[in-house]
Amino acid sequence: MLESCLHQAGYRVGAYTSPHLQHVNERICVGNAPISDEKLDILLIEQYKKAQEWMSKELQILDEVPLTHFEILTAVALQYFSNEKVDIAIVEVGLGGRFDATNILTPLISIISSISLDHTELLGHDDASIAAEKAGIIKENIPVIAGSLSPEALRTIRLVAQEQSSALYTLGKEIRVHPAGDRVQIQFLEDSERSYPVPLLGSHQYENVSIAVCTLQLIERYFPVAQTDIVHGLEKVRYPGRLQWIDSNVLVDCAHNEAGARMLGAYLMSVQDERPKVLVFGASREKDIRSMILSLASHFDTIFTFAAEHPRAIPAQELSSLCADFRVQSTPMYDFQEIHDIVYSQDVRLVVCGSIFLVGAYLDWRESIVPLE
Repeated sequence: MLESCLHQAGYRVGAYTSPHLQHVNERICVGNAPISDEKLDILLIEQYKKAQEWMSKELQILDEVPLTHFEILTAVALQYFSNEKVDIAIVEVGLGGRFDATNILTPLISIISSISLDHTELLGHDDASIAAEKAGIIKENIPVIAGSLSPEALRTIRLVAQEQSSALYTLGKEIRVHPAGDRVQIQFLEDSERSYPVPLLGSHQYENVSIAVCTLQLIERYFPVAQTDIVHGLEKVRYPGRLQWIDSNVLVDCAHNEAGARMLGAYLMSVQDERPKVLVFGASREKDIRSMILSLASHFDTIFTFAAEHPRAIPAQELSSLCADFRVQSTPMYDFQEIHDIVYSQDVRLVVCGSIFLVGAYLDWRESIVPLE
């Protein structure tokens, strides 16, 4: 949303996000366009060599460079933004915040939009612990926006913001949000309430629009954006794989943790459609499968388990056995075409979710049959 509004205002905008849905190029964009294969290849080689030389010289590390895939891509993104002379870059944290590769930057503003119990083996097993990791992105005297957080998480964020002398703006207090159908009324501080379009599906998007709009207000002294550009920018937002209807029968969503599953469930309850619902569910091994499937199961008449071709994906048969452990009946499936034949012969609604890898694999398969718009 920020990218679209700033682009609409005429700025040259870089965006670094993760993970990707179908192609790694999606992670690094300038002017709403992903980096080309050629430029990506060149920068990957260049940044890897630079890292190798620096570590050999400064740290006397002579073996394979001990950098992660994400760290190398972060270096590539920042170099690409420099090469392309962007006016502003929107950089998404990869994992946590405190030790994330993106945390080398000093931003104009920091945003902690949500906290969910994900990657707990690395970030901690409760909201306060995860919030402490995410609060690591808060820099001295740099404003912070916090989304709807639990009291424990917000208490942690507020404490760090105070320690860093950083102004904190929170949903529900400094930012007041009033949903109104496909629009949202937003009041920031003592400003007058304004109405904005909500371009994406799901009740959580009211908050996302509000955070984006208030972020633009807080950086206005550096990058002013007219209200008309904010509105038009929001209207142009597209987010593939996130509550995306492929056609009238098929919905895909990258919900890959309990919070995402609950949001998907809430959306399905809001949709007036009496047709039977079929879930194609896949998940990565490190996820809380029990919480996800129990959040989803009651919304569906039939559940198929499916594994994307990814090393972290749980095999379909094993995932079906896990579902059975939670008293949820499911059937392992191995072919998208077979699932489609069932969907279109029986007039049911199909939902594909549980894993970004699974949704990406499904979209790849769909595009191999008929190009998606």
